[in-house]
Amino acid sequence: MLKELLARRVPQIVGGYLAAGWLVLEFTDWAVNRYLLSGHLTDFVVAAWLLLLPAVIMLSWSHGKPGRDRWSRAEHIGIALNLIVAAAVLFGLFRGTDLGAATTTVVVEDEEGNTIERVIPKSEFRKSLVVFPFDNESGNEGFDWLEYGISIGIGVDLAQDPFLTIPGDESLMQRLRQEGLVEGVDVPLTLKRQLADRLHVDHFVSGTIGDSAGTPSVTVSLYETERGKLLQERSFTGSDPLALADRISFQLRNDLEIPTQHIESTADLEVAELVSTNPEAYRAFVAGDEASAKRRDFEEAAEQFERAVELDSTFALAWIQLFTARTLLNDAAAGERALDRAMDYMYRLPERVQFPVRAVTYWIVRRDLERAIATSEMWAELYPDDIDAHDQLAGYYEVVGRREEARAERERILELDPGRIGQLQLISGLYRAEGEFEKALEYLERYAAVAPDDPAVFTGIGDLRRRMGALSEARRAYNRALALDPGDVGALLRLASLSYESGEHETAERGLAEAMEAATTPADSVAVHGAWRTYHVFRGQADRAIERLRRRWDAMNRSQPPFDRVQNQMGDLGTYSRVGRQAEGEAVLDSLVLQLADEFADLSAIGRMNLSIDGDDPDAIEVARVEFAGFLDSFGLEGIRYALPYADGRVAELRGDCRRAERHFTEAMEQNSEDAWVRLALARCQRSLGNFRSARENLEYLLGLVPMHPDVHYELALVLEAEGDTAEALDHLRTSLGVWEEADRNFPAAMDARAKLAELRGRT
Repeated sequence: MLKELLARRVPQIVGGYLAAGWLVLEFTDWAVNRYLLSGHLTDFVVAAWLLLLPAVIMLSWSHGKPGRDRWSRAEHIGIALNLIVAAAVLFGLFRGTDLGAATTTVVVEDEEGNTIERVIPKSEFRKSLVVFPFDNESGNEGFDWLEYGISIGIGVDLAQDPFLTIPGDESLMQRLRQEGLVEGVDVPLTLKRQLADRLHVDHFVSGTIGDSAGTPSVTVSLYETERGKLLQERSFTGSDPLALADRISFQLRNDLEIPTQHIESTADLEVAELVSTNPEAYRAFVAGDEASAKRRDFEEAAEQFERAVELDSTFALAWIQLFTARTLLNDAAAGERALDRAMDYMYRLPERVQFPVRAVTYWIVRRDLERAIATSEMWAELYPDDIDAHDQLAGYYEVVGRREEARAERERILELDPGRIGQLQLISGLYRAEGEFEKALEYLERYAAVAPDDPAVFTGIGDLRRRMGALSEARRAYNRALALDPGDVGALLRLASLSYESGEHETAERGLAEAMEAATTPADSVAVHGAWRTYHVFRGQADRAIERLRRRWDAMNRSQPPFDRVQNQMGDLGTYSRVGRQAEGEAVLDSLVLQLADEFADLSAIGRMNLSIDGDDPDAIEVARVEFAGFLDSFGLEGIRYALPYADGRVAELRGDCRRAERHFTEAMEQNSEDAWVRLALARCQRSLGNFRSARENLEYLLGLVPMHPDVHYELALVLEAEGDTAEALDHLRTSLGVWEEADRNFPAAMDARAKLAELRGRT
């Protein structure tokens, strides 16, 4: 047989074919790297090369022997079948696969309206990875800072490459905090793989730091996320952490098989040029980053960032972090100065870092939301696989009320990263805001299908069911959350509110007490004290409500930076007007306003509106309305604009013009049907106008959501009285006063209900 094969020159011809194929493969591989073609093209050539081998063997067997040969019917059929099978297999394997260029040209407009043409990698050819903080195994405490110092440098350097998608540091630290790994180091490899999978990146990098005669020696391991397979492990030694980061990131790009031509032709600045050439400035920056990311200690973070920019005034990344820290510390002037300096040295930042900085500058400092959106749109177009770009753009769309576009961006995030299931909750919220409750529920149920062990999804489903009036189903959802986590504070608080809204006060108080015992963090305490406050307002217990409000604020003082805390406290001021303590609330508002930086003085409109809108002074509401409208216009906010027609309605109602008030309340409800106080106000005006049927329908709708709401029962009693149904009116008054049984004697609403009850009894 061998003799026959040699006589027919089969080995020689097949060998020549394989050699020629190898040359074609080498040329294809060169062309892919040289001209940035699809990497799948190499796979296509290999597949075609092997699939056509049977035809080559047949041809060499039949025609390799010297002399003239005739074609046989079997050869025609065999070769034709091989070609058909090869074509079918290639079609099946590469159908829908891009075999052309790995890049594409996009034309975008920047925020100034200038047209920019750029060549960017196509989505399917991008790589993604996360770099975990390194572990110091040297025993040398002087190397501890390198755990973050090297990993931050690698991340900044790799951010220059458009072929790479890297999640932001905050995304990684948030995941680590959720796992209780606040320090972010000494994370087991299996957990790193799991976290990388949840971040939906293709690869992750782990590293250790050793000591080589007093010089850091770094071992870097590159893993494939899906299988947890170690792809490469390399060692680097050097005393300069940023020089190490440069060498490591360059090698990682090669190990990830980024096209050679791209690596050679793309600008790749040394990481020191992107951060700082001053080693001490960089070390201070790393210390600040650790303080803010790990401990949320913004005072220390600000001090470290200030030291960094003192040592290197061109350190743009440090100026940006200083802006964030100073703003959260309520020092807006210093924050804006830092941001201005960062803009001066923007050239020192990778482009994908420049976009969010420019967008924030336009929105927060220059109050130009349209340019912020244009900048974010450009970011998302130039980096179509960058999840942070789509997330920021979706957030801006939500701010201006462009919910359909916001949903599209969040759907895009899910396409890029199906593991970002939190987007399902956000999409659900967008549908809920438009009153599409069934669609909102569909997205929450999709979340539950992929995260059946997450208690948060069932509290979300419970909230939505409750809003739809399905109270028993809401209770079941909350109980399911507690079955997964018996200490879930959110679920305990929701069950407690369902209890008191159904008249089960003792059960509610036990539930609130249980939630307080389960609270393990300052944020939990803020939530629990807030729930107690709401319960006491519901029952007309002003003194207890204000006391709980103070305890809630104490918990905020321990857990929130000043800028966030003051805004949240402004949002709580409505408590004072709802329990009849308007004057006391005014004094508190004045003290909060003094805590606001001059640059953010217009945020006082939040507190003034919350305090006045449910009070009884139309002049105060008018003043608050003007300020609040200016605040909304200044920041481009649309989601809470319904408060303006509601305020107009309250002014008209208090001045006795219920016909005009009715129009304003209807407009407010069309913009936001969720606010029960708007519907209650509409019902009041409908009763005053003699439209008893509509008033009763609105009130009964509210009772379907909160069966024992005392204010609603009181208003329904007035409607029934006007209709001549005194007996039914008395029943609703008794229900109101049952809820207010332990109310303060001077609680205004309870006093009105008691007076009306006495009046109606006097008639019977």
